[in-house]
Amino acid sequence: MYYLIDARFEQFQPELSVINTQNNKIVLKIDAEALNRLVEAGTIYPPDFLCACNIQSIVKDLFLLACSQTLHIEKAADICLHCEQCSPDNNFSLHKLN
Repeated sequence: MYYLIDARFEQFQPELSVINTQNNKIVLKIDAEALNRLVEAGTIYPPDFLCACNIQSIVKDLFLLACSQTLHIEKAADICLHCEQCSPDNNFSLHKLN
């Protein structure tokens, strides 16, 4: 697996990060304010993170979400062009998540 999710929903200042396991760099980080807003809107559902069985799907959805938030797109799944602009990690590729 290429990515690890570090989700800390129960902290006073919750945070969520996705880490590239090949180089241990954080490739996606959602701060407390944004995370709270996304959870309240139902975009992120914390119980989904309890089972490791669907981690690839969650990572893919998180990258699409980050991309859509950056581009101000309402429905990320409908429009992602695989531009790789949403990640500062040079090794990032949505194709690795499939």
